[in-house]
Amino acid sequence: MTTSDAATWGDSVELGTDGSMLRTLTPAHHRGTVLVLPGGGYVMRADYEADPVAQWLAGLGIASGVVDYAVPPQDPDALLASVRTAVTLVRDADPAHGPVGVLGFSAGGHLAGLTGTRASGPERPDALMLCYPGISLVRRASDPPTLRLLPSPFTGREEEFSLELRVDSTTPPTFTWHTSDDEMLDVDNLYHLAQAYAAAKVPLSLHVFPHGRHGLGLATDNPTVGAWTTLCAQWLRDLSFGTA
Repeated sequence: MTTSDAATWGDSVELGTDGSMLRTLTPAHHRGTVLVLPGGGYVMRADYEADPVAQWLAGLGIASGVVDYAVPPQDPDALLASVRTAVTLVRDADPAHGPVGVLGFSAGGHLAGLTGTRASGPERPDALMLCYPGISLVRRASDPPTLRLLPSPFTGREEEFSLELRVDSTTPPTFTWHTSDDEMLDVDNLYHLAQAYAAAKVPLSLHVFPHGRHGLGLATDNPTVGAWTTLCAQWLRDLSFGTA
């Protein structure tokens, strides 16, 4: 174990048969846990969307778990099962310390969304945070870059793994953000996802910033887009996450 800024990194825990691992960061005083799923097009995991995000959450008084999910995924069901296992593990390990959320970027945002829409009972998170997420595998004409996001294991199961088709009344409250000129993932799909949330009457906090490249992470070098962390922190507090 290592300690950083009054928060302690735990040992890595294996999540399933696909090699996915969980690393936890726990502040001395906290309420709630958020799992962090970095992006990387399902072919790699972006480091800057992993540990720095966990450290930001620790500063809010929120425990976190970085999910080093298997890339590239050989079996999408095993991939999803690993994240659901992580939700259950952190919930069972700290039942007195509040709700469990899942936060993901890009491909990790797609995986976070799947976790919230393809799980039930204790495996379903209490909140979702989707940062410039991959969303649709069926709206190909309007969003060709999505095909570059998702590799062959999803082929033939596009509807099953399209978020806008999975939202229902059991979907957790969600915070999401994007930029209007993202060059990799068309923001139009986020608006279609918002329509699905409205139809299901699920609370959605949606923020679209006018400019910003894909993959900004915490966006510390972009003050306008970087405001998402302040907005998200308040949203989390409203859902009883955090002590700061």
